Amino acid sequence: MTPRVFLNKVLSGTALGVIIGLIPNAVLSGILKYFGTNTFAVTLTQIAVIFQLATPLIIGGLIALQFEFNPMQMMVTAGASFVGSGVVKFNPAMKAYVGAGTGDLINTMITASIAVLVLMWVKDKFGSTAVVAMPILVGCGVAYIGVLLLPFIAAFTAAIGDVINSFTTLQPIFMAILICCSFATIIISPISTVAIGLAIQLNGVSAGAAAMGVAATALALVVYSWSVNKSGVTFWQLL
Repeated sequence: MTPRVFLNKVLSGTALGVIIGLIPNAVLSGILKYFGTNTFAVTLTQIAVIFQLATPLIIGGLIALQFEFNPMQMMVTAGASFVGSGVVKFNPAMKAYVGAGTGDLINTMITASIAVLVLMWVKDKFGSTAVVAMPILVGCGVAYIGVLLLPFIAAFTAAIGDVINSFTTLQPIFMAILICCSFATIIISPISTVAIGLAIQLNGVSAGAAAMGVAATALALVVYSWSVNKSGVTFWQLL
């Protein structure tokens, strides 16, 4: 397997995982906020947020699926990715495990990639002890590596975000155009625009420019899709 094929599989799993993990909260929170304190609306909103916490888990499982792993290997990869993302951390003050956001998606991909490589190397070496040894040695072992890498990856991605956002402050029009064009290109590639945006912590003008790039490309796809696809396909693109 070439590095390019490996990377494409990781990116494809991540792209789908991000959509599955984030869409429920993104859609429902926008709609249900108009229902105020209605019990059903509040509960469903909370469920969508909890569902979103599982994004790294979903990403890890879908990356493993890209490599056609068996169920045990798939869940070991998913579990390691979930821990390595940092989406749930232990809070000493509260003496409890606290979950928030989606974790660091770049570190999620790195942790999942390490798990995949280890599992490809291990193969069937565990034999009959796989059900015990694989989750402990591979799952927790790779998750530990992910936790060690997390502060460095988080600092790196935050620094990239700070640089981009500072550029939009210094040169708002020029940088907004560059970001807009970049995300317009990324949206038609296997790379997830949501994952990139979250990873480098876009906000303010830079986030708006990225959204405009995606929206402009989506509109172009709708226009050109109308003559070659069924109306249903075009309608869902528009939606």
